[in-house]
Amino acid sequence: MDFATRETYREHLRERKEHHFGYPYNLSFSYSEHAYLLDYLINNLGDPYRPSNYGQDSREFEKSVVSYFSKLWLFEDCWGYITSSGTEGNLAALIYGKVSLDNPVVYYSKDTHYSIGKGCRAYSLESVPVDSQPHGEIDYGSLQSALYEHRNRDAIIICNISTTFRGAYDSAPKILSLCENAGIARGRVFLHGDGALGGMIMPFVERADELYQVKGSEFFDSISVSGHKMPGLPVPCGVILARKSCVEKFGREIEYLNSTDTTLNGSRNGLAAVLLFHSLTGVSVHEWRKTIQTCLELAGYLSRSLNERGVRATINKYSNTVCFKKPTEPFIKKWQLACLKDEAHAIIMPNHGREQIDIFASELAAEFPRK
Repeated sequence: MDFATRETYREHLRERKEHHFGYPYNLSFSYSEHAYLLDYLINNLGDPYRPSNYGQDSREFEKSVVSYFSKLWLFEDCWGYITSSGTEGNLAALIYGKVSLDNPVVYYSKDTHYSIGKGCRAYSLESVPVDSQPHGEIDYGSLQSALYEHRNRDAIIICNISTTFRGAYDSAPKILSLCENAGIARGRVFLHGDGALGGMIMPFVERADELYQVKGSEFFDSISVSGHKMPGLPVPCGVILARKSCVEKFGREIEYLNSTDTTLNGSRNGLAAVLLFHSLTGVSVHEWRKTIQTCLELAGYLSRSLNERGVRATINKYSNTVCFKKPTEPFIKKWQLACLKDEAHAIIMPNHGREQIDIFASELAAEFPRK
């Protein structure tokens, strides 16, 4: 084992934390005051709203987190729970969509997170990947053609609230309008918003285009977000909200739990619920808005800095993701970059500051000397 001592491993983690730009994780946090929780197995068995016979849970925290997002996303008459990750949120959404519709087809853009394709394979759901526009938003013409071709089938559609690699947003009202044009009634559509990162960005953007705003009850049947991304947690987790009517079709009473089985996982991380609650409510909505705005401004600063240094960089509106040419493997490893074909990206999170961004931009520019 390379990490022979606790201090060696701790130093490794410190160094890696200082050189991280590739994945959307807010590394600016400390939960040492909650260390006492590590002495307990906090397990939220069964439905969040139906206590099981196991008493060491954190359901009250979990329900408060769900309530927080129902208000943030304007999602009324919804049900929700804390998942293990954004992927579980997507997989749960596919299940809720499948049981709510009759033999549906799943539509998603080629920029959609890989978990959707995985879920379709696992659940034997027929799927139709559609083209994306060059900047990452779904191609509405391609989606319109696919919907019309399968207009006699119900539809599960994935609406990206910030795509994984380019940080682009799909438009929920545009998607629903295309369904109507194809003759697919609203009751035959399940629209899921994958807001793994953007679900904690777009609601805090002032004067955002209405086409991309997150309006839960008005447009969506479910929305998911990652807890370890923008909120910042030491353990992976997420949240999914869905219409109660959809979840009720999936749930089953389990005598062994003395609760209802409505969640994808049986045992669920109660520690994550407590920490996520404190992360979200420990600062005001106004402070969250300032944090998000700073991330977006610094992402723009990085994009401009790279272009001024001769490195072509692109960034989408309302995004903290900056894309550029793929650098060398040692540079990728040093800064833990995520890559796709001949591109890489950097995602600006609350733990990034101008000084660190300047160092990164300077070193990246050295990878591509001006000719």
